[in-house]
Amino acid sequence: MNDITTIFFDVGGILLTNGWDHVTREAAAAAFEYDYEEAEEKHQRYVQDFERGRISLKEYLDKVIFTQPRRFTIEEYTDFMETQSQPHPENIELVRKLAEQDNYELATINNESLALDEYRIKSCKLYEFILHFFSSCYMGVMKPDCDIFQRVLWITHREGQ
Repeated sequence: MNDITTIFFDVGGILLTNGWDHVTREAAAAAFEYDYEEAEEKHQRYVQDFERGRISLKEYLDKVIFTQPRRFTIEEYTDFMETQSQPHPENIELVRKLAEQDNYELATINNESLALDEYRIKSCKLYEFILHFFSSCYMGVMKPDCDIFQRVLWITHREGQ
């Protein structure tokens, strides 16, 4: 008998590239020619609210990037953010095969802002083979805080199994 009923995994770095990490933020600063250090300081101030779903993408960008006139639009910047999300095809295929076995519930636990989370799930069609998405933007708490894991176990009724 198989004791494993549910497999939890991360999206960023596993199924897809990392969403909005320091590497992609540095790439954005270089591409759009603004001061990375200045933006990073603001990012650190607002990232928890952004990834916990307390502020929208527009609010985040207004507070971090568009605090002064720019030569680019919020739409151009958002497009850049989204294009940084690239699939890891071999990992997606592995998870698809696990889903096809129909032996496990597949779920993610990840830190992600609402706008990027929804974009990533839809653009890579993760909903086709993953049952639950426990993202910080929905859960209101972020990894590595143990509360996110406890909440997920309560919601899925997997605690003690």
